[in-house]
Amino acid sequence: MSTYSVTLRGKTFTVVLKSRSGTSLTFSVDDRDYTMPVTPLTGVEPGEFSVTLLPKGTSRREASPSKVALLPDIKAPLPGIISDVKVSLGDIVPAGATLVVIEAMKMENPIKAPADLRVIEVHVTKGQEIPNGALLLSVEPA
Repeated sequence: MSTYSVTLRGKTFTVVLKSRSGTSLTFSVDDRDYTMPVTPLTGVEPGEFSVTLLPKGTSRREASPSKVALLPDIKAPLPGIISDVKVSLGDIVPAGATLVVIEAMKMENPIKAPADLRVIEVHVTKGQEIPNGALLLSVEPA
């Protein structure tokens, strides 16, 4: 793991690179986990650099600070058993749609999309027992 201090618009954040898998990075920003797709660069020297996060399909000219957003990974808000997974890899889901259903204490608890998103990784399967805070889905803005 590598830790960085990143300043963006005058505010400093602690960023911890947790893992790199194929074309995605998992990192935390001030203790919130994110996963995002990346494209490896060759011939770049280590040192100072800047990062601009754009929603998929947005050109640099179209970007404005209000359009730039990251979605945190979707985590279980309670322990239980996965009773249904309503999404698959690559699905584009509208805000408020049910993503996963967790059964806990004989009650079905739907986990809903916090915003319009695209599923980039599904980490659970139906019937799987999970603890509180378990990683359910990795997502990106749609």
